[in-house]
Amino acid sequence: MGKFGKSSFDQMTRANDEDRYFCIVLRAQNDLYGNPRQVVLFFNALGERVWVEDIGYSGWSQIAKDRGFDNSTMLGIFDTTVEQYKLLANIFYKQLKEEKQNVDHY
Repeated sequence: MGKFGKSSFDQMTRANDEDRYFCIVLRAQNDLYGNPRQVVLFFNALGERVWVEDIGYSGWSQIAKDRGFDNSTMLGIFDTTVEQYKLLANIFYKQLKEEKQNVDHY
């Protein structure tokens, strides 16, 4: 352990359990109306995407709490392209559609 505590990399390499999640925020240029384009991406210790969500004006920590990832480790906020943002936002909307279909089956 370094002088300033455990690094995110150390936390990732020691995370063996399935309940350990990490997240990053990707932000693109605002749209024409000034609305933010940003998504939060949650993934497990194996690097597999678990959930992606369009943040909008919400904070990533509120989304983490709402989706059950409130113990996730934030690894950083990174700039991305509008195209990449749109790709990830579309994945989010597909996830919501699948989630709704799963709820409708009960």
